[in-house]
Amino acid sequence: MILGVIIGGVFAAVENLTPPHLPDLLVVSVFAAILILVSAPFLRSTVQGLVCGVVALVTRTVAVFLYIASIYGADVSGAVLPYSFLFLYGLVLYPIVGALAGYLSRRLEKW
Repeated sequence: MILGVIIGGVFAAVENLTPPHLPDLLVVSVFAAILILVSAPFLRSTVQGLVCGVVALVTRTVAVFLYIASIYGADVSGAVLPYSFLFLYGLVLYPIVGALAGYLSRRLEKW
């Protein structure tokens, strides 16, 4: 769970620093690959990977919300938050990729 918080915080920081012209799907895909590569050595099961992916998603969303709220205010941040949930590939991809990382970790451990 702590690993998911750390990864989500790093994702939020990187997302805030990336240029706005990058496609969201590209950013989420790179984050998904990083989630697999970073978390797989520390996970022991698919469920742990799923939890890590969900926690990373929630942490990233909350951190981006707080960042926008600190700059533009809570009104604008609250208005932008539903817009971020329209990108369902992020909501679906992080938990699936986290579970995949846990599965790969378990399979490689047996190998």
